[in-house]
Amino acid sequence: MAWQMTHPFKIIISGPSGAGKSVWTKRFLKELSGLCDTEFDRIILYDAEWQPVYTEYKNVEFQEGLPDMKDFNDIKKKKLIIMDDLMRESSSGSSVLDIFTKGSHHPNDTARHLNKVLYQHSNLDKLELMNNQNTDICYSTRKNISVNISQLQYTGGSFKTLTHKSFECLRNLRNLTITNSDLTFLEPGSLNGLEKLETVSIRSNDKLTHIPSNVFNVKSLKIIDLSNNSISRVDDGAFKSSNNNLMLLNLSYNLIEIIEGGVFQNFRCEVIDLTQSGIVAIVDGAFNNSRVDKIFLMKNQIFNLNYLKWGIHYTATMVYIDFTNFDIFESYNNSRHLTKWDESFHLKKSYSCYLSESVHKTDNAFMIYPESFVGLTELENLELDVGPIILQAQLFESLSSLKFLKIEVEESIQYLSQVLVPLSNLKTIEIVGNRSVGICQNKFSSKIPYSLTDIRYTKGPLKELQENSMTCISQLEKFTIKNTQLSTIQAGAFKSMDNLKFVNLEFNQITMIPKDTFDGLKCDFFHLSHNKIRRIEYNAFKNSDIKNLYLFNISSNVSVNKKAWSLPEYTDVHSTVDDEKHQEHFFKHPTSGL
Repeated sequence: MAWQMTHPFKIIISGPSGAGKSVWTKRFLKELSGLCDTEFDRIILYDAEWQPVYTEYKNVEFQEGLPDMKDFNDIKKKKLIIMDDLMRESSSGSSVLDIFTKGSHHPNDTARHLNKVLYQHSNLDKLELMNNQNTDICYSTRKNISVNISQLQYTGGSFKTLTHKSFECLRNLRNLTITNSDLTFLEPGSLNGLEKLETVSIRSNDKLTHIPSNVFNVKSLKIIDLSNNSISRVDDGAFKSSNNNLMLLNLSYNLIEIIEGGVFQNFRCEVIDLTQSGIVAIVDGAFNNSRVDKIFLMKNQIFNLNYLKWGIHYTATMVYIDFTNFDIFESYNNSRHLTKWDESFHLKKSYSCYLSESVHKTDNAFMIYPESFVGLTELENLELDVGPIILQAQLFESLSSLKFLKIEVEESIQYLSQVLVPLSNLKTIEIVGNRSVGICQNKFSSKIPYSLTDIRYTKGPLKELQENSMTCISQLEKFTIKNTQLSTIQAGAFKSMDNLKFVNLEFNQITMIPKDTFDGLKCDFFHLSHNKIRRIEYNAFKNSDIKNLYLFNISSNVSVNKKAWSLPEYTDVHSTVDDEKHQEHFFKHPTSGL
């Protein structure tokens, strides 16, 4: 339109009944963005009586009765105020006059009254309130009448307290969510009266630091999600109730530091998640008389890992934890040794174990003895990021469940293939920093577990992939050499590897692919991207069966010529689109589901 109203402005619409005032208002709101020079944060309609046409108003808040000047204290948000059929009421006081003479110059409002809307919409099931000032949704509700809402969510908002019996009118509420708000305190009894409540999710509220007692004493609760807050203090008995239905208590990503004695004693729950909550200590007896199936303690820095003293029942509770703390002593030859953990500490089900270089810095090779892994019979993933390791006989003998191993080795005493023999369930090994692909070049190679289907060589000075390098592992499905100095691939390097599905030779130093290099190679996905390839010779892929070939970010001198390279007609050569979806699918960390 040629003109626009400049905010703040005042309009009076008058006319007899049936003249079209409500229709005009509806059209005005529909065209608001074109009629006004301001985008409003809130639109509030004050009414004397609910009208059916209100259901057609979009993004409008409704308030019964006259507004008050104190409702306009917040001047930060831009608001459009509409008063419908309140002329007679406004004539008896000065509040409306003050709004038109004063309030319109500070057009921001903070109060919301939802009762009329809630009762007029008796079938309303889900409600989300955004940027609310308070949580008094049940304020001044009619006694003995409950609202039928089953799911209520507060997103954002400046309210700081969840008050006593905040939701007592919502007798049918099953799910309550409060997220990204300024909430700082939960009053005891704030959930009282909610006999059907099953899920409470109070997450991502940066100012929430304290969980008091008697907040979550609701028998019907199944899930309590308090993740991603700033909780540093949890009172004794904060989660105590006669509830036997609790499935999940999520306190992950908080600032708890110490698990005190009375928090989880006599507590029943299927899963407690304390991942990355800054925990450094758990006091003795913290879980006395508790009944918990699983406790997640990953990404914490707990210094004393003795779960028996914590009161955990070792036959009933699974503890999931990252190992980041080990005892190290200097040996007679000044090499460092990893000693075994406290013999009383055994995980019923462990899924990952890390030795981090940030915890152990060594000048020479790291030496680990088989006793280091006593009691970890169900360990599945092991990453040894401590630099080169001097292999010991029977090093992994007790790790019969191991599926993923990441290791950098120094084969001065034992061959890597020799220490892999007991790992009958091993599926993936990542070998870091090797000089050669020599896993099949010793007398123990034939005993490598048949379960091994994925080998990855990463980083390091590896320069050449020789003929018959992998003949001892014919079952191999995935083979990777990445981020190395690899520049030469001998013809016959992939001989006898008939089960390959994925080959990744990205980010190396390959400059030329000679004739017959990949003769007979069979796989679904073959990545040669991010090398320095300047030339691919005639018949380089002779007799190959490759479904997808990736050649991103190589020399611009190379033009795709499937016929000259002897690639099958059905081979898709990808050189202009991103291949991340294939990369992510075939080269995932084992904890991501590989």
